[in-house]
Amino acid sequence: MSLHCTRRWLIVLALALSSHLASAQSHYRVLHGFSGTKEDGGGLQGSVALDTQGSVYGTTYAGGRHGQGTVFELRPSPSGWSETLLYSFDGTDGGIPEAGPIVDGVGNVYGTTTRGGINRAGIVFQLSPSQGNWTETTLYNFCSKPYCVDGVSTLGSLMMDKAGRLYDTSTVIFELFPQPDGDWLESVLHTFAGLNGDALESIAGVIEDQNGNLYGTADDGGTGNCVGGCGIVYELRPAPDGPNGVWQERILHSFGVTPNDGQLPAFGSQLRNRRRR
Repeated sequence: MSLHCTRRWLIVLALALSSHLASAQSHYRVLHGFSGTKEDGGGLQGSVALDTQGSVYGTTYAGGRHGQGTVFELRPSPSGWSETLLYSFDGTDGGIPEAGPIVDGVGNVYGTTTRGGINRAGIVFQLSPSQGNWTETTLYNFCSKPYCVDGVSTLGSLMMDKAGRLYDTSTVIFELFPQPDGDWLESVLHTFAGLNGDALESIAGVIEDQNGNLYGTADDGGTGNCVGGCGIVYELRPAPDGPNGVWQERILHSFGVTPNDGQLPAFGSQLRNRRRR
């Protein structure tokens, strides 16, 4: 199904595998149909996240009280699923979120927007619950550095490591880490330059292995037979002994080199593996 179809229908589907091993049939049902109104939201593109209670969190890139998108929660109950609008963006505090959110162990919701913020280039945000209300905090405004060398309009879902640091991609791969005073600082780990088979940008997020290495995809770059390349799979390794803590990129695969290979890995996997504690 194309992204256009996904946007057109504006539905969340729940996929449940049958517990009967003799049956290979899968079932789905609509949990909520979005209306695109001020009290709802509309336009789904990112993935959803689950908390420990089984609630579903997601974003819409349109609708809401200001028409700039929303963050929502769907909560299960014996009588069905109920939607709560957690936040409506107004443009100054971010706008048009297209990536799905993530949820930490204490119920805070994190995500990104592609527009809005101080520089109108998107933000990284946190939503924190308190006595039934939700408070938004802007953790970072993109294009805060000249020529937007710190990234702009990220489309991939964030990834949080066990230390609480956040990672994502755009024209760069970046890390956000909290400070004792509550502020968050950004560090660019890698800049996509389109040189030597590298990509120009990535619209997918990253995942992390147990050694702290990051992995992701990009839908351009590489040595494939597409204009601008057919995309890559890359690995980013921390190099604490390198100059200024520079991370080292290694291209694991270039798509489109052979006729039987794939091309243009757009969004990659938005799933996050659950860590063993």
